[in-house]
Amino acid sequence: GTTGATTTTTTTNTSTPLFDLESYISRYDKTSETKLQRLLFIAKHSSAQEDILKSCYEMMEDHCREHGNVKRYKEIFGPDHKEGETPTDASIATSTTDSPSSSSSSPHPSTLGFHYDTAFLAEKESSSAHQLDNLEAQLKTAQVHLTKDSVRSIYLKMGEFYKARGELREALHKVKRSQDY
Repeated sequence: GTTGATTTTTTTNTSTPLFDLESYISRYDKTSETKLQRLLFIAKHSSAQEDILKSCYEMMEDHCREHGNVKRYKEIFGPDHKEGETPTDASIATSTTDSPSSSSSSPHPSTLGFHYDTAFLAEKESSSAHQLDNLEAQLKTAQVHLTKDSVRSIYLKMGEFYKARGELREALHKVKRSQDY
């Protein structure tokens, strides 16, 4: 009786991960840049645990694809990073560093079976350019008609657009411009 229970408990403990990544990450807003930063941090510090590392990269890829965050997709999965390197969480946080830190300890996603999807990037870049052109045309129209509420609203939409793409500096700039109206 008790020997079987002990064996089951031991087996359960060794097969159950010590860290529930999905529960932890679910606390963050779905569209949050912080979610990506946290996933990258976890990936960087869990290179010994391949299952967690793969889950982190899967979640990052899904997030980038779902929200059109082309900049982060390029930084994380891009081919310009040397094997064995991944962008640091500092480069994600500041949005100014495009090259990864050589002190990174996580393997590049390509070593775990993730492929850099250039077709996805081309499609997103094209649709983003169209969307930005549309927003800029709306902004010009609103400025010509001197409709302050419309101008403010469009600047906020542009801020959301840039935020979704991972261009936080430009997003902040547009939000600040909206405050002028």
